[in-house]
Amino acid sequence: MHRKEFNKIYLIRMGSAVLKESGGHPRHFTPPFALKYIQSLLIEEGYQVKLNDCLVRTSPLERLLSDVLDWSPSLIVIHCSVHSKEAAFEFASLVKKHSNIFIVVIGQGPTVNYLDYIFPGSPFDVGLLGEAEQEVALLLKNLNGEKNKEEVREFYYNMALKNEMNLISDLNTLPIPKYNSTEIQDYQFFYPIRLYKKLKWGHILTTRGCCYRCFFCSQVTRETYGDEVRLRNPAKVVDEIEYLISIGVNIISFDDDNFTTSKEHIEGICYEILKRNLDIQWIAHARIDELSVPLMDLMKRGGCVLLRFGIESGSKRIVDIFKKNPRNLDWVNTSQRVFNYSRRIGIATHALFMVGNPTETEDEIRDTIRLAKLLEPDFIQVHFFTIYPGSIAYEQFKDKIDKENLSKMYHYYMPELNLSNVDSHQLFRIRANFYREFFLRATFFIKHFLNYGLFYLHNLDVGYKLSKLYKILLYR
Repeated sequence: MHRKEFNKIYLIRMGSAVLKESGGHPRHFTPPFALKYIQSLLIEEGYQVKLNDCLVRTSPLERLLSDVLDWSPSLIVIHCSVHSKEAAFEFASLVKKHSNIFIVVIGQGPTVNYLDYIFPGSPFDVGLLGEAEQEVALLLKNLNGEKNKEEVREFYYNMALKNEMNLISDLNTLPIPKYNSTEIQDYQFFYPIRLYKKLKWGHILTTRGCCYRCFFCSQVTRETYGDEVRLRNPAKVVDEIEYLISIGVNIISFDDDNFTTSKEHIEGICYEILKRNLDIQWIAHARIDELSVPLMDLMKRGGCVLLRFGIESGSKRIVDIFKKNPRNLDWVNTSQRVFNYSRRIGIATHALFMVGNPTETEDEIRDTIRLAKLLEPDFIQVHFFTIYPGSIAYEQFKDKIDKENLSKMYHYYMPELNLSNVDSHQLFRIRANFYREFFLRATFFIKHFLNYGLFYLHNLDVGYKLSKLYKILLYR
């Protein structure tokens, strides 16, 4: 047992009504990966650790405060986003009124600007930029060593002045995050899968970073940091798969920002799964311009049952604005080839689209709806173009953004800043029509029933969540 002064650590992912309500749109939450890694690291080093995910299991601040004070930690780590920043400040202030617990704040990239959090009278003691897992462990060693609280605060303040962001170069030094049965239940992917059993989801990051610079992309919506892609050893990834299988997981979601960034990495994971003869299926995010027929064949043999693609738009002009197509391919034809082959070999597809894009016209949105029906994915998601801090779009249009409304900006809500050539209220009608034209076709309904009817019988909760889409479909 760790006997230093700072030996009990309370980890919190701060809740957000904006994210939880999701504008009435069904959604799921991935685990708070940073906190899960911190938890595993600190437990390995002998600390007592408690994790409370208030985003998934909503808890009033007063109840959360009571739980914290009853457990009496020596240090709190709060993970927050642009949507939960105000709640994080309020909660940290409540803690400081009742105790002198040392409070560290971490978050998603530009969501947490250290100098916005640490100032005279702030309830936060330290803010960590970037990947905080190993840095939290180092901070605790300093607090339990020769450095006092003020020295630690000053050290990280000076780091923030230099805008130094922590990035972990060797991901293989991180331990496997551990989960309990409640967490397995909490982080359920809610879209239908062509498997006819009750699904228990496991979530894994196999890479960090993304080398693309899409116009709309922000750390606020990403799972990982940095432009440089860092890869985990495929054997260690499959070790994690085996651990998850051992606790009852029967399907994996690879939650990398872009799973297909390295052909060799995918091959390594698939061959390792096949070598160990694991009966496991998985899904991942992919790009249409990074897949080949041989690679997709191997992915299928290695357990891939679904790929999610950010298609975004059926307009070449909008795709060019997004800087989504650096290889300058024919976006529509490439998408169609990949979706057709996925369908042929039995890998299901989800397509993600955006409407209300900068200077977009109603005719261009019609092009996107036509493309969605042409591709025939198994499912679609339609987002509103949203300007998040840290994106190229944000830097370009930040003078037009009301900073007081940042916490309300979410891609399932009416845009706070509409840069398209379509009225905001009309955008809501267009999104509803997009869903209606796609989902209410007889051909879609028949195929979907044949492919997923038995799935819904085993996963009634998924059907219930998806039924909430009817409110959006009925919008006029």
